[in-house]
Amino acid sequence: MKSILVCLGLLVLAASAFASPETVARNYFAALKDGKWKEAADLFDPKALHEMRLLLFFLTESPEEQARELLPQFFGPGATPKSVRALDDRAFFAAFLGTVMNHAYSESGVSFDRVEILGTVAEGEDVVHVVARTHVKMEDNRIAAMEVVSLRQWSPGRWGLLMKADLEAMAHQMRSMVDSGR
Repeated sequence: MKSILVCLGLLVLAASAFASPETVARNYFAALKDGKWKEAADLFDPKALHEMRLLLFFLTESPEEQARELLPQFFGPGATPKSVRALDDRAFFAAFLGTVMNHAYSESGVSFDRVEILGTVAEGEDVVHVVARTHVKMEDNRIAAMEVVSLRQWSPGRWGLLMKADLEAMAHQMRSMVDSGR
């Protein structure tokens, strides 16, 4: 019985590892909706996670007083240069994403309602863009917006999300602000 459960578990993992771009996008939006930041980070292209870590790593190298103020804002309560440096790429991004999104949700009162995957646009063989309509609630209002997430096939049959330009822009803007405050 135990070996059957192990086999079933491996089949589930294999199925999710080799999911279609649309399924990866759907799982990403579901993870965002449910606040499952580690699950969301697991859906990213490993190279994209590493590049984002490199973009944000400067936060761990800030002067001590500045780091004490900045790191908890972006990586959660108790974050220190040492604890943040010790995180692998996925955990680093999950902590960052979770802290930033929780703050954004609490400040704006926005929550995901539902997502409709509308289609996929291929860009060559290894990059696709999944188009979705997101429905969010903000207090008593419901808002629909178009969202595009890009994915790269980083291994045969394995698709991972790429960083959105606004996240990369935010990292660069943060760097400029921190550098100007030194």
